[in-house]
Amino acid sequence: MEDVNSSTDVAIEVEVTTGVELPQPPSPAVERRLPEHRPHVKWPGSSDKKLWETVNTDLTVTLLKLRGTLEKKMEKMADIIYEYGAMRFGVQEAKVRKGVPTPPVSRRQQEIKRLIQERRQLRKQWKKASEEEKEGIEALQDDVKTRLASLRRAENLRKRRRKKEQTRTRFYKNPYKFLGSLFTKEKSGTLKTTKKDMEEHLRATNLDSKRHEQLVPISTVENMERKVTCYLKKWLGVPQCLTTISLYGDGVLKLPLTSLTEEFKCAKTRVQMTLHESRDPVVSNNAPNLATGRKWKPEVAVQEATAALRHADIVGHVQQGRGGFGLTPSRPTWNKATAPERRKMVVQEVRHQEEAARQAKAVSLSKQGQWTRWDSVERRKISWKDLWAMEVRRLSFSIRATYDVLPTPVNLHQWYGEDPNCALCSMPANLRHIFTGCKTSLTQGRYTWRHNQVLKSLASAIEDKRTATNSIPPPAAPYPPRTTFVREGARPPKIVSTPSERDQLRLARDWQMLVDVGRQLVFPPEIAVTTLRPDMVLWSHTLKKVFIIELTVPWEDSIDEAYERKHLRYADLAAEARGSGWKTEVRPVEVGCRGFVATSTTKLLRDLGVKGQSLRLAIRAVSEAAEGSSQWLWMKRADPSWGPK
Repeated sequence: MEDVNSSTDVAIEVEVTTGVELPQPPSPAVERRLPEHRPHVKWPGSSDKKLWETVNTDLTVTLLKLRGTLEKKMEKMADIIYEYGAMRFGVQEAKVRKGVPTPPVSRRQQEIKRLIQERRQLRKQWKKASEEEKEGIEALQDDVKTRLASLRRAENLRKRRRKKEQTRTRFYKNPYKFLGSLFTKEKSGTLKTTKKDMEEHLRATNLDSKRHEQLVPISTVENMERKVTCYLKKWLGVPQCLTTISLYGDGVLKLPLTSLTEEFKCAKTRVQMTLHESRDPVVSNNAPNLATGRKWKPEVAVQEATAALRHADIVGHVQQGRGGFGLTPSRPTWNKATAPERRKMVVQEVRHQEEAARQAKAVSLSKQGQWTRWDSVERRKISWKDLWAMEVRRLSFSIRATYDVLPTPVNLHQWYGEDPNCALCSMPANLRHIFTGCKTSLTQGRYTWRHNQVLKSLASAIEDKRTATNSIPPPAAPYPPRTTFVREGARPPKIVSTPSERDQLRLARDWQMLVDVGRQLVFPPEIAVTTLRPDMVLWSHTLKKVFIIELTVPWEDSIDEAYERKHLRYADLAAEARGSGWKTEVRPVEVGCRGFVATSTTKLLRDLGVKGQSLRLAIRAVSEAAEGSSQWLWMKRADPSWGPK
């Protein structure tokens, strides 16, 4: 009765104060449970101060006349204010939301719906059919089932793809909101445990009582690498006596394989620096001991690498190779490097030390370390793509020939005590004898055939460049050099030579070429009269310039000797051509019998304007021609009858 009287008093007070006759509700306003989402009241504007003062006075009087305790008045206050505002000012009409347009039904969905209806009809027909008709209906049902399964599979794939796209879009649009949506009521909740229990659980879960003990010693990793190396050699088809430098080293033939021991050392070194050089003192002061045995320790490796890098800063930039000063890229100094750069530099230094140890071991190998003396050849790098594309026998032959572990008579005599003599000329037959030194093979024309195969590949690349150069319009007349004025105390601008300036064919459009393949080459009589037959002659009457190109396919150790020999052979011819007013260049080029291209060949192609992908393809074609021809000579090493491939 108290609640009813209080609600009646509220209605009476509102009517008396405002002067508006209010309809009496059938039940008290406070007792009625209003909906959770009520329409908004049309409250007056904030600038109408007089009206708001009236509202404040009315509500104050109404609340003061309410009966009951303060808690009950607080519970009823919100409903009273809402009822007062709704009766006096009215409420806003709810906006009718437009319905979300249904997505169009695709043809696949229509077909699925049709097949479902057809399956239902077939089921009804099967129940009413005879035994003979049931067999035909079952065949139709199987057909419908197969088609329906295929269509549903495709539709599910489309839905999953669409869902993934929508999820990706929501993540890119608002990552924080997307991450918040992942934590639903089922995935989140209130933690009902004490701090002591939580710390005890974390301590028991994450604390490792054996954290100071070594996880994997370096000796275990080395044993694992031996097993891996054994299976790798079987997979590549190479003998077990082959040194591991050929698999993991950065030599003349680089394979896409890395040493397990080297990766282990680099990983431990990286973790060592990450923990001990952390900016967080809690991490750096409590870093675990990365013990890896007595053979190798990461902290010692980090100290040695750091000392080497500091010493490199003192020495400065050192030029390597035959290139001019400044051609090799510089590296960041230790003092100016950031923490990530230092970590990367230390790991790279550890790799460099491992490679230096392999190089030192390779130099001490008399047979398998011959490649360390090949200073004038381009290094070959086989990627995983090349490795999978190569034939198994071709890859095995390339590795075994590079490191001289093919079963030659001399090697078989050393391994098993067999006859070391050549089957063709009865001379001691090592790999060099079979590839370049057998007199019978030379007489039969085997080496000439290989030479011609390589010459065809090289001539094809130069011919493509010559044809392309002759087909473009002639160059415009060169402008006279401009005078560059420099202010007092300023430096003159650097003149950067573009790669096109090395293209010696670009200045003329009448280049001609002769190749000593198929028919006997006759040296152009307008240049010089001689009986010499170089492999290629490239000349231009406009420039009065001639290139005398001579190809040799020697043993890789004799590339420098072959270059000097061929250069001296055509020195008199070049002098005679210069006497006739021709600019003459004698360009001996070499391609090793095992497929290693000399730097003289690469330099010739670049000087003639072959660059970029064309240069890489040309070098690869020449290398494959030499290697493939030598492989055929190897297969025919004991066959007295010669026939080209």
